[in-house]
Amino acid sequence: MAQKLHVTNGDALVPAIERAAPDGVVLPWRDVLHEGPVPARLSEAELRTERVLFLARAGWGDGVMLLDAFERRDRTLAAGAAAGEVSLWFEDDLFDQLQLMQVLAMLSSRVADDVEQRLVRVPRTGLNGHLDEHGIGAAERQAARRAWAAFRSSDPRLLPAVDATGLPDLAAAFARLVEELPWTTDGLARSERQALQAVADGNDNPLDVFRASQAMEERPFLGDHWLWVALHRLGSGPAPLVDAPVAPTAEISIEFVEQRYRLTDQGAEVLAGRADHARLNGVDRWLGGVHLTGTEPRWRWDPSVKAVARAN
Repeated sequence: MAQKLHVTNGDALVPAIERAAPDGVVLPWRDVLHEGPVPARLSEAELRTERVLFLARAGWGDGVMLLDAFERRDRTLAAGAAAGEVSLWFEDDLFDQLQLMQVLAMLSSRVADDVEQRLVRVPRTGLNGHLDEHGIGAAERQAARRAWAAFRSSDPRLLPAVDATGLPDLAAAFARLVEELPWTTDGLARSERQALQAVADGNDNPLDVFRASQAMEERPFLGDHWLWVALHRLGSGPAPLVDAPVAPTAEISIEFVEQRYRLTDQGAEVLAGRADHARLNGVDRWLGGVHLTGTEPRWRWDPSVKAVARAN
């Protein structure tokens, strides 16, 4: 008899799920889909390679080892789908919801319409106490496919309009995602602004900046490595916004942890809304299928009307 498959976001929950569900195999998804390219028109294999290349270049790990891990991950999901026994353990934040969309989209092409999976909505407090569980069937998988296609589209205006029927946490996750577009007020993504604000508030080392910026989130989702990548990015370009000399790597060094961040004069001007980061330094960042480039990126987030704005 095939073992049940339990899919979750990363490694942190694996021991708890193994204790709660000793009858199966736990599969951590291990991708940070809110960072880097996830463009449309790529096959599963091509997208897997694209993600590995991005993660390796960003210092997330060795490319060969990452590709092998992702290939084994996808084979394990396919085997679980063939057996028909898959439970999905995900939280409500952006990090988890994007992974859930990918997993459900992949499952939708591998299982019959009458097969039902199980979604376990993991509370932020962990697996102690009551767990909210409900079935995931054909309707939810189709909704996930629509959401996954919208995420991979080059038009971010599709994201707020996605029909998230049966997927209770997706709308809030997509609402947070579009706030990562450069804002019309200062050219910063929300996570970038929060990192700069944390420095301005006196948090001058990597760990304190991470804690302070996460405290500004309704649903914390951004791992420390990627917050530090964003902060180092803000310290680059023609007009650096912060002094962040040491870049983060997969293995955190004493030199990195002991560095002290300092807001520059340009950073203070941007944070006050008197200058625009994108126009000063340009951007080169992917959000799903949207590639933001140059000093006049095609898409921005307009907080005054809470909508995606397209540049003329």
